[in-house]
Amino acid sequence: MQNRAVASVPLSELGRDSGTSANLASAVVRPATWRAVDDLLALIADFCASVDQPDDASLQQLVDQARSAIRAAQQPDAVASLVDACDKSCREVLRALAQRTQESREEIATLVLMVREALSEVSTGGDDFNATVAGSVERFQALADVDDIGLLKRHLIHEVSTLRTAAEERQRFWEETGAGFESKIKTLEKQLDATNQDAAIDALTHLGNRRAFDRILRDLSARAEGFALALVDFDFFKQVNDTWGHLVGDNALRSVAAALSKSVRGTGGDLVARLGGDEFAVVIPGLSVRQMMLRMRMVSSHLLATKLEGASAPVRITLSIGVSTYAAGDDIQSLLARTDEALYEAKRLGRHRVVGTSPGQAGYEVLAALGE
Repeated sequence: MQNRAVASVPLSELGRDSGTSANLASAVVRPATWRAVDDLLALIADFCASVDQPDDASLQQLVDQARSAIRAAQQPDAVASLVDACDKSCREVLRALAQRTQESREEIATLVLMVREALSEVSTGGDDFNATVAGSVERFQALADVDDIGLLKRHLIHEVSTLRTAAEERQRFWEETGAGFESKIKTLEKQLDATNQDAAIDALTHLGNRRAFDRILRDLSARAEGFALALVDFDFFKQVNDTWGHLVGDNALRSVAAALSKSVRGTGGDLVARLGGDEFAVVIPGLSVRQMMLRMRMVSSHLLATKLEGASAPVRITLSIGVSTYAAGDDIQSLLARTDEALYEAKRLGRHRVVGTSPGQAGYEVLAALGE
């Protein structure tokens, strides 16, 4: 409840002196408070990466822009505008997540109703069958008093026929009931599969999202299967947005996604995922560090002169890429940390290159992109 109370106050007001006027341009900014706001924005960024949002790209980009503005010590009104945009976008995401929760509850209610229907139908069919059998048993008992053999035979034939008819009706009932529920179950399974697929797909690029990425890492590590991992950053993506606008920026992200997708086989555990914002990941079982580095260099070189819809000139897209491999005795956290360090080494060396490292290796292997 305390979190909701805080969220009701625009984030930009946290950096304002309470004694100043409402004019944003004349407001006095407390540097220490802006640092706190930056920390809050960092938490929102973590939130973006940890949950599957309807449109995490918009919120992630706004958070990145606001944090960059704070660190660049821009004018308070410019920073406040970005922070308030983050606030609004975050509320929209929370509303969407609440809607997803409601939809999940409705799906569960559907399953509960289906179980109740099954119990009701089984109970009804059982009562009818039991009544038929009970009546037949009573009539069998009464036959003990019949002395006429011919009459006794006729009664026996009738009761056997009655029981056979009841058994056949019972069998038809179960077959019809089973077929009906099998059809319902198949429909629900299809809906569940579709829901799971949607929950693991990035809406903008149609790649796997962070959930799909985490799942494949868990699956491959559980099987102790070796694989190569590449973490990919779109260099200076903010400049693309600032120069050409967000529509062109979205097309640039789709172009990177398409190029990365061509580097994988599409089977055997290969995965390309968008982790959020301008960050991507590629997982390919069975490759060495060197093999993955060569693939990633080809992707980076292919994107150098990309023609994007909405841009009047070729847009220069470059990537910084870190590569490592998972081996026996490794763990996911150490793999991610090692690959992330390689990625930051690529940035430190000037971006637009691929840097690789292996478990236990001292230093890095560096490949500059082709076409430079």
